[in-house]
Amino acid sequence: MRIVRVAAVAAAALWMSAVAVCAEGFPERQITIVVAAPAGGPTDTFGRIIAESLGKTFNQRVLVENVVGAGGLVGSRHVASSAPDGYTLLLYNTALTSLPAFLKAAKDFDPSTALTPIGLINEAPFVLVSRVDFPSSGPGDLIARLRDDPASIRMGHGGFGGGAHICGLLLARALKAQPNFVAYRGAAAVMTDILGGHIDLFCAQTADAINNINSKSVKGFWVTGPARLNQLADLPTIAEAGISGADISAWHGLFAPAGTPAETVKVINSALAKTLQDPAVLSRFESLGATPVAVDRRSPEALGKHVKAELARWKDLVAELSVEQE
Repeated sequence: MRIVRVAAVAAAALWMSAVAVCAEGFPERQITIVVAAPAGGPTDTFGRIIAESLGKTFNQRVLVENVVGAGGLVGSRHVASSAPDGYTLLLYNTALTSLPAFLKAAKDFDPSTALTPIGLINEAPFVLVSRVDFPSSGPGDLIARLRDDPASIRMGHGGFGGGAHICGLLLARALKAQPNFVAYRGAAAVMTDILGGHIDLFCAQTADAINNINSKSVKGFWVTGPARLNQLADLPTIAEAGISGADISAWHGLFAPAGTPAETVKVINSALAKTLQDPAVLSRFESLGATPVAVDRRSPEALGKHVKAELARWKDLVAELSVEQE
């Protein structure tokens, strides 16, 4: 009996050693991070920051590939159907969890089962901006205009059910005023039209808003988070502007296909944790108005819980507002 037990222990030790060797050998080739948003937008920017840092940690090339369509559903499905080996990852944002509630095409896509969470990366509020010649002198005047004649105000967003669209819906609910929503293919396209004076308002991610506000290329009205931004210290929070129930922040997370081995996930999560301690990365985040998530929210398990909570949150919002799915 003792011989059998010794043999069993030896076999278990050998198996654990093999797993460790496998984990230590990862990655042996290029990793691709799929960003399910167009190039040039804020999610793409964060994706490239993360890819560059992970590439240094792994001493392997980490390629960013923009796979767009259906508000991010195309890129998300692409990763979900990829080999679960850790070499194809998804970096996406809030829309990953809102799409199943807003899009008919996404109702059968459950990111909590189709993807393996690796880790949350950062969060940032939205900033309400307008074209530079929009006839509004400040938050109070803008609120009055939205209440008086909302249909005349064109509010752009980067895709139905995405973060900017939800930001606009929360604002409309709070003010009981529905602006004229205009959908674009990604945040970069909306900002281009704001800069060109072709559209009135946009809930922009901080990565898009800060430089454009500071260069006076657009007007800024408020931030949708609980605190003011250091980079836009003169802008009030949405609560300070007198609007309640419309707070929202964009988040970014890293995912792998469902079924990715736990040891591989652990290796990638550890590398991501190192990235979120890199002073150069943190400096970039700060300049873009983003905050790395707290250490106790960086595990795969924490991201998994976050995804499930967000799925329920947006499902409830769609039901409350009777939003018609596209």
